This record gives sequence, C-alpha cells and structure tokens, in this order.
Amino acid sequence: MKLTSQFCVVMLLSITLFSCSKTEKVLVKHAGGWNIDKSITTTTMDGTSTTTTEYDSGVATFADNGTGIIVYNGGFAESFKWSVAEDVITITYDLSTTSIPYTILDDSASDYQHWSGTYTYMLGPMEVVIDSDLTLSAIGD
Repeated sequence: MKLTSQFCVVMLLSITLFSCSKTEKVLVKHAGGWNIDKSITTTTMDGTSTTTTEYDSGVATFADNGTGIIVYNGGFAESFKWSVAEDVITITYDLSTTSIPYTILDDSASDYQHWSGTYTYMLGPMEVVIDSDLTLSAIGD
C-alpha cells in the first residue's frame, strides 16, 4: 500500500511539472488566432508619462512550437517566440530581440486573455519604461 501511494504522488508531481499550463493550451486553440482587442501603453521617459490606448490593433497567432506572428492592422507583421512559466508569458520579438514578460492577469475563459507587462530600454543616456496592458480574444473555434 505504501509503494502504491508513493507511486501516485510521483505520478501527480510529474503531471504537474511536465504538463502544459492552461494558457499554453488555450493560446494554440482556435487555430492560434487572437484579436488584440485593447492595448494600453504607458511610456515614461525623463519623468514624463504618456498613455495611449488602441482598440482592435491586429491579430496575434500562436503556434504550438513556441513561435508566433502579429499582423497589425496597418499591414506590418512581427514574428516572435513565446513561452509560459506559471502566471507569466514571455514574448520575445525576433526583429528587436526585445523580451517582454507579461503577467497573466486573467485567462479564466478559453476565449479571453488579459496580460500586463513592463520592459525598459535605453535611448541614449535616458531610460525609457514601457508599461503595457493587453486584452485579447480568440478568433473562431
């Protein structure tokens, strides 16, 4: 009996450690297509902050191999790599090699994602901080 319960504990831990997160499974569902419903970006530079809000700015597609592409409504496309660890999804853009760790604020519905992330870069001697809040909804089934 003791050996059986130990085996069950090991199996449960293995499943927990090596299975995909809910977000990983959901992102590639719906053929991987997600509308960027709302994007709120706050840029802080030299103590001054500017906030912009965009609606329906494009479509992000997530492939199950950890790659993806965003096609913005203006026609510009940007490829990326993505990974999920616990409640953080990291998006690394191929062109700029910028990595943004987004905290997953809400993924409770299979057709809805809400993320928040911050990244920093230097513009000459000045630090630029970008805070981004994204809301996405799944396209199709």
